[in-house]
Amino acid sequence: MSTFRSVDASVLERPAKPSSAIDPARTGMVAKLSRITDPSVVYHVSEVEGENAATVRGRLLRAARVARVELAVGSHRIAAACWG
Repeated sequence: MSTFRSVDASVLERPAKPSSAIDPARTGMVAKLSRITDPSVVYHVSEVEGENAATVRGRLLRAARVARVELAVGSHRIAAACWG
């Protein structure tokens, strides 16, 4: 059988959202990606030691969303096209 006990109403309040401070590295990546205007632009991105390829890919795609640039990420290259 279930037991019930009285608690404070603050239990039902939502916690405050964490601050969304923008990382300076992400700002630089967004600035670089926002300069892409031609679908024929292709970049090669090298992984830093200890970083997973999926992590790098996720960072690039999030920065591309902010920069309003569409990215096609391949295993050896990153091709980009502007959303327009």
